[in-house]
Amino acid sequence: TVQKDGICISEPTEVTVNPQPETPAAPTVEVIQPTCEVATGEITFAADQGVEYAFENTFANPLVPNNGIITVSGLAAGSSGTVFARTIDTDCVVSTNYSIGDQPPTPVLEVMDAEPECGVSEVDLLDLISGGSTQSPTATFTFFELDGQTITPLQSSIVTESGTYRIRSSIGECFVERDVNVTIANCELLIDKTVEAVDAANDGILNAAGDIIDYEIT
Repeated sequence: TVQKDGICISEPTEVTVNPQPETPAAPTVEVIQPTCEVATGEITFAADQGVEYAFENTFANPLVPNNGIITVSGLAAGSSGTVFARTIDTDCVVSTNYSIGDQPPTPVLEVMDAEPECGVSEVDLLDLISGGSTQSPTATFTFFELDGQTITPLQSSIVTESGTYRIRSSIGECFVERDVNVTIANCELLIDKTVEAVDAANDGILNAAGDIIDYEIT
């Protein structure tokens, strides 16, 4: 320290102020919601250079990008979370929240084939839906006739011909289908008996004679 006129004068010291760390952009998270077939959700977003990402602000388990894209699948339906972004080697942190919705409901459909029954000329396909199925009005039912590779929509649930039919149960966009076999019984009784006509009295009059037919309908 140098004194001049009783005043202490210190040697100059250089001080360097670093540039302000760059704050990263908050990740733009695209959410893929659960579907009728997939019960879990997924998120995906672009990863910037020099930025690390994680589900916790400690960044103990960073998310690893693949070709500049981070994708995380298998996220539980009805869950939510936060993606944190931090410029590497700084404390500059931003975040983006995301939410995974519920999986759309899929109906339950159990069916049985129609047993043939005498005296029944039509079958209501609705009667072939078992009690454990999701019922109307929660579910909506539509019906189809199958003929080889041809599938024909039906306007009614009532059918009058034997064949294979398809029942579809829908809740919103989710649906299940089951096939049923319908047999319309033909219970007609046909009796065919041939008799021989003879002129028994030799009087020119033909008489029909034949065996007695005994039958029982049950």
